[in-house]
Amino acid sequence: MSDVYVHSEIGPITVSDVINFHNRESMSRKVKGAIRGQLPTIKDHEILNFKEVKRIPFSKLGEHPWIKFEWGDTNNFYVNGHDRLQGLDAWYRSQYEWDSVEYFYHKVNGIPPLTYRIEKKRFDTSFITDFFSYFNPPTSAYRAVENFGDKDLNLKEFTLLIEDDLVLEYDTEDLSFYINPKKHLKVDAHENPFYNILCLLAGYKKKSTDKNKIHVVYKGDYGFDKMAFDVKKKNIDIDLNYNDDFKEVSEYIIKSLNNKKKTGLYLLNGEPGTGKTTYIRYLASKLNRNIIFVSPDMVDHITDPSFIPFLMNNSDSVLIIEDAEPALQKRDGTARHGAISNILNLTDGLLSDCLNISIVATFNTKQRIIDEALLRQGRLLKSYTFDKLSADKAQVLMERLGYKEEIKKDMTLAEIYFYGEDNKKGVYGSDEGMGFKRNT
Repeated sequence: MSDVYVHSEIGPITVSDVINFHNRESMSRKVKGAIRGQLPTIKDHEILNFKEVKRIPFSKLGEHPWIKFEWGDTNNFYVNGHDRLQGLDAWYRSQYEWDSVEYFYHKVNGIPPLTYRIEKKRFDTSFITDFFSYFNPPTSAYRAVENFGDKDLNLKEFTLLIEDDLVLEYDTEDLSFYINPKKHLKVDAHENPFYNILCLLAGYKKKSTDKNKIHVVYKGDYGFDKMAFDVKKKNIDIDLNYNDDFKEVSEYIIKSLNNKKKTGLYLLNGEPGTGKTTYIRYLASKLNRNIIFVSPDMVDHITDPSFIPFLMNNSDSVLIIEDAEPALQKRDGTARHGAISNILNLTDGLLSDCLNISIVATFNTKQRIIDEALLRQGRLLKSYTFDKLSADKAQVLMERLGYKEEIKKDMTLAEIYFYGEDNKKGVYGSDEGMGFKRNT
């Protein structure tokens, strides 16, 4: 890609210059002011960041009559005037199938395409449905894999020749454009069809942060991955459901976690039923960062060497580890030393500067089991022990829930919200009460 340039105030820098870096003195003058470790910014390509791209809804297409396409022909694109694929072309197509677009693009147009890819998580796939519905491209312009859905055939994968040198491809994950770098990077509504497509696509962009979602980590055949789940929004009254000392702690945690420049460790412990998981749901609804959830069955995998590369692809996130005892306990021969090392590096080591990941860990035991290195000032930003709700506060909450009981001792939230549901009766051979004295 020697014809692609990165422009600074001094002049152009070819990508090959950056890669080879032969002349250090000359290059140091050219890249003065650049931040080491960052990929170069290609100024001529800012249209791809949707800069100067004006959003156009499909419903307003009638006001923009110039937005129309010539549509390419897949038969001409692949066989290039012959009755069928010839020699090397036939072999290449058979071997690489869906990955052969760049090869045939280069052959037809005489130049290699610039590939522009948008990840599925960054756009709403309804754009594809709307695009096909409004423009109704001829079948000769695309090849596709179709699935039989609930009522009709659904496009699963396709390659669409909008024009011979403008190709749109969808592979169920990403949306890819193969464009002519000599003509498709200009802000020109009348001469650049790709610009017009970006104007239509602008209304389907997603924010990089998924609000009210938790991404659950799992390990598949190709390493670590994550799946997003909606979180039931919890409008919790902190004053009502937790002891008086927690409101200030909660406000600090929320403010601190929303600051991407502030990384560290937050420890939340307490016996089961005291409201840790409930608070995590509440916390998820208050954060403007992606949340990655490590379930108890995945805690041991934090030691896996491939876990760090996974986090590198998910920087600026909040990592929540539930039932994290195995990853936090003192290194006395039984703990997972690798897990502690990873957490140390992520919260206050070199990795923390690169990844900007904060960690919230919950556990049921006492804090004395925690490795002392994790408790160091500057690394541990906040810790809190969830205790049973004091008898006075439990009394108020019970009355709010409609129970007319006189509370005689402290209670967990689980005991309050599931009052009367004795799921232990007959299991332990005891019908001992939980500190209530019924009013008569």
